[in-house]
Amino acid sequence: MQITTNEITSNTIVANLVEENEEYILYYTYITNPKSKYSKENPIQHGTCRLMLSNKDCLTGSYWTSRQTIGDIELKKCR
Repeated sequence: MQITTNEITSNTIVANLVEENEEYILYYTYITNPKSKYSKENPIQHGTCRLMLSNKDCLTGSYWTSRQTIGDIELKKCR
């Protein structure tokens, strides 16, 4: 997966779908690469995300990064 903003490009390095307690969890690790003019305030970072399918149209989970940031994530299917 690749995500691009005006400041960075983020690329998935590895992803794995794991069965845990009869639920499927998606783990993926990524790297962000900033555009040069943003590299000082937004340096390269690695991160990992754990996402669970909470219903057929929504993934929820958390992430943590090499810059010691953590957070929650919710992805909804667009129709």
